[in-house]
Amino acid sequence: ARYAEAAAGRAGAGDGEGAAAWWALAGASELELGRPFDALVSCERGLRAAQAGWQAAFQSAMALETIGLLNLAEERLLQCGQLFAARPDQVGPDAGTMTHAQQRLEESLKFIQERLAQIEAGDGLVLMEEIQRLGGQLDDKEAGHWIAGVGEKSRSAQGRRELVAKGFLQECDMALTSPADVARRSCYCALRYRVNKKMHRHLAVAGLLHGVCDECVLPATLRDASTPALFSDADFGRFADRRLVVVDGAFSEAEMRALREELQRMRRMRFLKSDPNDVCNPLQESMYLPFLANQGTECPVTLRVVKRLCSLPALLEESLGLLLAVPTSVLLSCYPPGASYKMHLDSYALQGGQTEDAPRKVTILLYCNPEWSRDKGGLLRTWPPFDPGGGQALEIEPLSGRLVAFMAEEVWHEVTEASEDRYALTVWVHHRQRATFA
Repeated sequence: ARYAEAAAGRAGAGDGEGAAAWWALAGASELELGRPFDALVSCERGLRAAQAGWQAAFQSAMALETIGLLNLAEERLLQCGQLFAARPDQVGPDAGTMTHAQQRLEESLKFIQERLAQIEAGDGLVLMEEIQRLGGQLDDKEAGHWIAGVGEKSRSAQGRRELVAKGFLQECDMALTSPADVARRSCYCALRYRVNKKMHRHLAVAGLLHGVCDECVLPATLRDASTPALFSDADFGRFADRRLVVVDGAFSEAEMRALREELQRMRRMRFLKSDPNDVCNPLQESMYLPFLANQGTECPVTLRVVKRLCSLPALLEESLGLLLAVPTSVLLSCYPPGASYKMHLDSYALQGGQTEDAPRKVTILLYCNPEWSRDKGGLLRTWPPFDPGGGQALEIEPLSGRLVAFMAEEVWHEVTEASEDRYALTVWVHHRQRATFA
């Protein structure tokens, strides 16, 4: 706490580098106390105070290694090395500290890169050690749920195909003869995915990441009687019966072209980024856009569209008797050619052990892809409620102006590869009793 107070003081005085150094000390202290996720939060604050804060970058890498996200730790160490290289003539009181840290950096980077190579090669002992490390970061019930579920599916060809479909096993690993080898690789991948989600939650609670557990508002506060209704009574009826509804023509073609142009511009500015640890969806480029405080100077069309979309939750409450809350950011995404999204749920809260998962209740999607045709791919493939891929799937093309809504905890779905950039806007509506309010 004292380090955090000192960091805040230096930031208030306009000393970004000083603040970053104090945040790094806070991170190191929290790491020693066995609180690696809190350490990551402190180090992220340090890097935001000063992007050249090598101490914060280094301590962040140590925290990432501790929780088992070795690929991110490697990236952060390489970043730290670049920061060292930018200051080759460093002298003064920090010179000895930097030299010692650089030696530790080189040792840590060598260890992590060797470790990642062993994991890639399928070293059974190393995989078990990393599974224990990752599992130790999760609630026992959640870790047990994933280990048991993945282990069971590793025993059969059908189960392995399901693991491949969900991104927890590579296609080439289907040929492995030992179920134990398959289980180790799949468990490692699944637990890394869950730990990555947990890290996102900690950063989001600290206000450093949008989209995971944003502060919410009540749907009634966003209802706008002046905007045309997006759903008819028949649409609400279909949603209630099937837990999914598809509505075309909710927005004009001109609006969708303008929306796509804004998303393309934000992508060119590199606001949309991918997440390599999202095994379901590693190539998607996305960003969360806060919409309540945003003045709309950069994306006025996007914010107008979001305003209309956010009038839906109030109507869903009235028509279906749901208790909802609306997060104050929306997801803007692009699937470049080759990107896909493995079969998944948008919330695993109804699955065993997922006590900390995102409190998403309803997913609302809007596509803005003019002149899209089925041969371009990019289909949203959904299954009936609570069916993880065993029954008949519904394939939905991402047509411009098409609106799709479904129950986030019930409808398993995936996105197939597309041959062109595929854009979408997503509003996740939360369960009111598990939502975060200001």
